[in-house]
Amino acid sequence: MKIDEAVRKHGGEPVIADADMANHKYVVAFCASASGNKEAAGKLYKELYDAGSEEAAVYAQYFDILYQAGNKDEAWKVFEKGQAKFPASTEILFSGINAKIVEKDYDALKKMLSKAVEAEPNNPSIYAALGNVYMSLFNEEYAKDNTSAAAKGYFDEALKYFNQAISIDPKQFDAIYSIGSLYFNKAVELIKIANALPMDKESQKKYKLLTDESKELMVLALPFFQKTEGMQPNDINTLIALSEIYARMGGTSDLEKSKEFKTRLEKARAGQDVGAPYFKN
Repeated sequence: MKIDEAVRKHGGEPVIADADMANHKYVVAFCASASGNKEAAGKLYKELYDAGSEEAAVYAQYFDILYQAGNKDEAWKVFEKGQAKFPASTEILFSGINAKIVEKDYDALKKMLSKAVEAEPNNPSIYAALGNVYMSLFNEEYAKDNTSAAAKGYFDEALKYFNQAISIDPKQFDAIYSIGSLYFNKAVELIKIANALPMDKESQKKYKLLTDESKELMVLALPFFQKTEGMQPNDINTLIALSEIYARMGGTSDLEKSKEFKTRLEKARAGQDVGAPYFKN
């Protein structure tokens, strides 16, 4: 491209045909971005964008560069123009979804992910992402009011989408782990509520009800974490959950398992390989 620019400047025969120039710019921009030279990539993507590129990837990549550089208003303009020009492009759509995940804009995410489901109905990752949106909404709502209908609705929606992901791909790690998290996080919130109760007789009755319910939820969570441990034995979050659940179950064999997973957790946190999974799927 530099040689072509110099030759053209001095009136020589172009090295790159005009019809091929856009493709050359795209390839160089992609390489620049992949090698960390966002400034060079952004300049070339802007040239392609301003020229009305017919490549959806240009809009997706240019959006990412602008967004990561903090030019969010300009980035969303590129996103909207790209979506209007390429309504079927999942690449542009997913670049926007990733940004909305960072922003925690759950209303926008629900709409965008629902659109992604229409575009790729057999993609389990999309259903898992939708499940995570509703799980985040549930966690926020449940922390404010553990009896609210909205919290129950969010919980049910999250569970539905995670199960849809697993029905497409039974080894979809994120969805399996997230179902365990859904039950586990609810149990932890109940324990927090129970521990904040006063010591009078009536409150202690409520304490027992809450702690019993939390144990039931942890029992529901357990098989999902057992499965993810069998898939990825070095996963730190899984090891934390397993050590906590077994510690709260309280039986002699449970406490031994809790110690085992705490040991594995220490190794994983130290960057060591914990070895073969404890659970065989």
